[in-house]
Amino acid sequence: MVGEKRRVEEGGTRNFLAVKGPGVKRGYVDPALVHVTDIFPTLQEMAGGVPASTDGPLDGLSIANLIFGAAEPTQAQKERVVVELDVTCTADDFVPLLNKDRRTQKPQPLLDYEKGGDDGGGFKKCIGARWGDYSWLGKNDQLYLFRGGSHEQAPCAAVEDAAVKAKLSSAARRWFDSVVASPNAFERPLFFVGAPGRASSAVLAPGAAERTPGRVSVLPTGVVGFSQPGDAASWRVRVMTAGTYRVGVGLSANHAARFRLSMGTAEQIASGRAPARFEFGVEPSRSAYTPDARLQLPKTDPRSPWELKLEMVSTSRPGAPAVSGLQDVTFFPGAAAAANKAARPTAAANGYRPVDFGRDEGVGQWSDSNRERIAKLSG
Repeated sequence: MVGEKRRVEEGGTRNFLAVKGPGVKRGYVDPALVHVTDIFPTLQEMAGGVPASTDGPLDGLSIANLIFGAAEPTQAQKERVVVELDVTCTADDFVPLLNKDRRTQKPQPLLDYEKGGDDGGGFKKCIGARWGDYSWLGKNDQLYLFRGGSHEQAPCAAVEDAAVKAKLSSAARRWFDSVVASPNAFERPLFFVGAPGRASSAVLAPGAAERTPGRVSVLPTGVVGFSQPGDAASWRVRVMTAGTYRVGVGLSANHAARFRLSMGTAEQIASGRAPARFEFGVEPSRSAYTPDARLQLPKTDPRSPWELKLEMVSTSRPGAPAVSGLQDVTFFPGAAAAANKAARPTAAANGYRPVDFGRDEGVGQWSDSNRERIAKLSG
């Protein structure tokens, strides 16, 4: 089977759905095309709920009728076209421009179907569509027909049917346009600091909402660059619990530099009036962790969104990238923050277990510098 996880080929999108529970007919099999977005409307129907008027249309279709084997697939289920977008168009340095309200600006070139994406090659090449036994891939504009149980997107399965190809390619374009038009689509993540019951809160570097174009790059494994004083990256944050926080920055440097971390509204940070900020220095070939930094943070009002901004103040080598890897900014609340400078709290004291780099999903992609920082934190 061609493709892999998070790709639009069959290897990344084809799977079976197994259901077990009261009233589910044993051994019942239905070949209808279903999607992960069908799970929520299915549970909603089974629970007797109705969509809230503010939610808008749901992406999926309820498949309760198929689960209990009491009815044939509906006409909508038979005729549906399922569209997928893989990660290759939004992987490297995909940071949409923001409008004056600090929301994603629409329209903008980065979100253009034909010429957008992180490499300017458009989104069509990252989209695939399924309709019954037909599959269409945008990257080669090829239509496939699966016969005899085969789902391999190989030359032997390629077919020419102009009408079906037009149906799937136009459905893919309409779907993408609807995604862009959705109010929250392509918004960068909001990170919560001080959520009740949490021993720490991490602002992950790849979730940056803004950065200095051309000199700071946002990659799937972190943020790199910072070659001139003033180069910066920002993240959307909301403080859930007021208090004192100990702040750690997971950053490895190519050469000596100094940074300022500021928190407040975008206007406060831009005017130099950020209510919370501190500066720290880094040395080359070392992972910076600032265990003694303290910030007093208020609970923030969702109506006045806060941001976290990391800005380079000075550098020993102007013009050369100072940061080889920025992974996260971590906040430790309460007793951990108030600990004596000489007594660094361990991860176990904060309710953590040591990270297992061979077992934990995703950590294998972290840089060695971040592994060192986590190892130190694990005490």
